[in-house]
Amino acid sequence: MIKKMIWIVLMALLFVDTVALAQIGTVTAKSLLVRSGPGKNYKVIGRMKRGNQPLVERLQGNWVKLAWKKEAWVARRELSLEKGASRSSAIDEQFFRWLIHNTKVNWTFIHRKRADSVFVWVRMDSDRYGGMTKVRFIANNLAESYRFHTGDRSPLEIKILNPDAKFIHDIYLQATFK
Repeated sequence: MIKKMIWIVLMALLFVDTVALAQIGTVTAKSLLVRSGPGKNYKVIGRMKRGNQPLVERLQGNWVKLAWKKEAWVARRELSLEKGASRSSAIDEQFFRWLIHNTKVNWTFIHRKRADSVFVWVRMDSDRYGGMTKVRFIANNLAESYRFHTGDRSPLEIKILNPDAKFIHDIYLQATFK
């Protein structure tokens, strides 16, 4: 009985600090229904066309929860997924976890397209946006934080998405740091 309780506590602790890596989906179906919950019995609240790239929060069985302000789900089989930080280094993953836990960033995607350049997309809580000057300042701080935490001096492209962004192309500011 005690061994079982210890195992349950250890498993609970493991999942408390788990952060799901953000993902970008690409719609592969001609038309994809967006529903208010994970199942065909939930109300259709929208549609997406082939090629749309929604921000993904997590997977649940055959369903994908989108990282939208309102509850939004799509069928997993109609979406191809690309994980952030999975093609990147473990250091990128550690920075991702720090960013989500310690800042007002609520969605981020880190991708190392080539060995010599890094792409970072973020969406922040809306109170962080205060005009273009403030967002440029935030982008500069993100670049400095990335370099501090990772030690990586590769060219860095940061895209700050609109606070209500649903898709990867809903960009508020894009900046490159060499």
